Formats: sequence, structure tokens, C-alpha cells
Amino acid sequence: MNEQNSPETTQGPHANVGRRRFLGKGAMVAPAVLTLASQPALGVTCFTPSRSLSKNTSASQVGKDGQCANTKSPADYSSAWPSAVPTNTKFHPFFSGSLHMKTDGVTSKTMKAVLSTNQSTLAGYVIAAYLNITLGLVDSKALKLTDIQTMWTKTSVSGGFFEPTAGVKWFAADVINYLKTNGIVGPV
Repeated sequence: MNEQNSPETTQGPHANVGRRRFLGKGAMVAPAVLTLASQPALGVTCFTPSRSLSKNTSASQVGKDGQCANTKSPADYSSAWPSAVPTNTKFHPFFSGSLHMKTDGVTSKTMKAVLSTNQSTLAGYVIAAYLNITLGLVDSKALKLTDIQTMWTKTSVSGGFFEPTAGVKWFAADVINYLKTNGIVGPV
């Protein structure tokens, strides 16, 4: 029998050493890969509107994302308004435009009143985002109150769309999707 093809040569004790060495090296690499791909345990990494388009993870972006933890949805706030925010907080003038004014055209509805009938609309989502930011559930690195105001104004009042970066248009559904997928507003 040819020694190169003998079972002792291909299946012998020396062959197992090579396999063990290979498997051992693979076991050391796996934890490093898992560490790189892991998410924070108590929240999600949330991104600015422009960064959410690419979710750039390069070294130059380290520290430029925020954390969103335990954010709530419009439905959550509709059923349980947070005690830290007065129930008489007006929708307008914080969110500009004539939408959601009372029938007299002068007195604004409260955010709570707008939310009670608009949970699945852009108004409901910007109110939930406003509350999550105000309550400190959204890191200011990801989104500020002025960003929410701009999204609302650009999408609902002027032009009909918000531009997170030049040439990219977000309509109301896109803004809602951004707020949900980036953890700015909690799941329904």
C-alpha cells in the first residue's frame, strides 16, 4: 500500500494536531467578531437623520452616535401621558403651522389632544419623539428638539418633504420610518 494514501498517514495522530490547531484559532476569532457586532444591552444605537442613511461605522464616526433607551410609542403616550410634561403643553407654536389648531383658528390644541386622535400620523410620531427627547430617553447626539421641529415644518407645513442630506427627500412616511427604525420612537 502506498504510504501517502495509507489510513495511518491521513488519519493518524499528527493529522488531529493540525485540525485542533485550526479549530483553536477559529475559536479565538469568533468572540472578537461577536463583540464588534453586538448592540448595547439596555438600548439601541440611534443615528442622526443624515447618518441613518449610511450608518457609517468607520473610525471617524466613533462617538458620533447616540443611545436611545426605553423609548415609547405614540400609543404608549396616548394611554399614559408622562407626569414630567404638563398635559396642557400646546402643539402650536412648538410645532408651527395651522394644522391641529382649534376651530377658532387661534387657540392651539394640546399635544395630548393631538396625540389622542393622531397616533399613527406624523403628528403622533413627532409628539412621541418630542416626549422621548424631553424625558432624556434619546441622546442629543442623535436628535435634538429643533431637529424634530424642522422635520415637522418641512414635511407638513412647507414643501412636503424633509432633506436629511442634499438631494434626499423624506416625506411623512419616511420620517416616521426613521423615527421607528432608529429607536427615537419606541415600537408600537
